[in-house]
Amino acid sequence: MRQLINAWKALTQIPAFKQSIKLGVMVVTLGFLGWTLYDRWSELDDIDLRKLSIGWLIVSTGLTLLGHVCNGIAWGAALRALGAKVSAPWSVRVYLQTNIAKYTPGKIWHFYGRILAGNKVGIGRGTIVVSILIESLQLAVVAAVLGMGLFVFRGQRLNPIHGLTLAVVAALGVLALKPRVLNKGLSMLTHLRKADIPSEEAVGLRASLLPAYLATVAFVVIRGLGMHAGFLAFTPAPLDTFPTILGAFSLAWVIGFVVPGPPAGIGIFESVMLLLIGDRFSQALVLAVVVVYRLTSTAAEALGAVLVSLPFAKVSGGNNKA
Repeated sequence: MRQLINAWKALTQIPAFKQSIKLGVMVVTLGFLGWTLYDRWSELDDIDLRKLSIGWLIVSTGLTLLGHVCNGIAWGAALRALGAKVSAPWSVRVYLQTNIAKYTPGKIWHFYGRILAGNKVGIGRGTIVVSILIESLQLAVVAAVLGMGLFVFRGQRLNPIHGLTLAVVAALGVLALKPRVLNKGLSMLTHLRKADIPSEEAVGLRASLLPAYLATVAFVVIRGLGMHAGFLAFTPAPLDTFPTILGAFSLAWVIGFVVPGPPAGIGIFESVMLLLIGDRFSQALVLAVVVVYRLTSTAAEALGAVLVSLPFAKVSGGNNKA
C-alpha cells in the first residue's frame, strides 16, 4: 500500500499527468452537461423565459456579493488570528479585487494577488499563505458538514454511526478553534514545500479562529440563499425546500472547489447539482437555474471588484487593527 501511495505521489508531481487529470475531469463534466442539455432540450424549451423574475435575479446577485463580503471578513479574521494587524475593510477590498482572477487558468492567481497586496502593507508571505490555507480548509469543512447534514442525512433518523461521526466532527471543530492545538498542525504546514514559507518567518495562531469560522458559515449559508433566490426566479420554491437546496449547493460547491479541473469549478458544480437534486426538481429546471446562477455569481464578483476599486473605497491596510 505504501508503495502505491508513493507511486501516486510521484505521478502527481509530473506536470503532464496533472494536466491530463484536469483535462479528463473537464471532458467528463462538460460531456455530462452537454448530454443533459441534449436529452432535456424539449423540457428546456418549455421554460418560458418571459416569466423569469428579474427581481429575484437581482436578489440572487446581491446575496452572492454579500456572501463574498463575508468570506473577505473571514480571511481578514484569519490574518488577525495569525497576528497581522489588518482591518476588515482592507481584507474585504483585497479579497473582492483579487477573487475574480480565479476564473483564469491555474486556480492560483487570486491567491497570488492577495500575497502581493499583503506584501505591500508589510505582511509576511508565510502569514498570508497560511491564512489562505486556513480559509480554504474552513470553507471545505463548513460546506462539507452543511452538505452532509442537510442533504445526505435529510429525512433520516441518525443511526449510531452517523451520530458518532457528527460528534467527532463537532469535537474536532472545537479543538481547531484553540490556537495551541492548531499551531501544531501549522508547524507541519510551514515545512511543506508547496506552502513556500520562508524558514525564518515564524507563523502561528495568536487568537481563536471562531470569528473566521462564523464568517465562513455566513458565506456558505448566504450563497445558498442566493441559489434559492435563483430557483425563485424560475418557479415557486417553498421555504421548506431551502435546506435541500443549501445542502446540495454546499456539496456541489465543495466538490467543485477540491476537484481539479476547469477554473472556479465550472462544469463540476453544475453537474453535481444536477445529480443531487435533478429528481427533486426537473433536470431541465435545475440546469437552467445553475447556468443562470453561474452568470449572476460571476456578475456579483465582477461588480464587487469594480465597487472596491472606486476611489471612495480606498482603505488603509497593515498596522490598522479592525
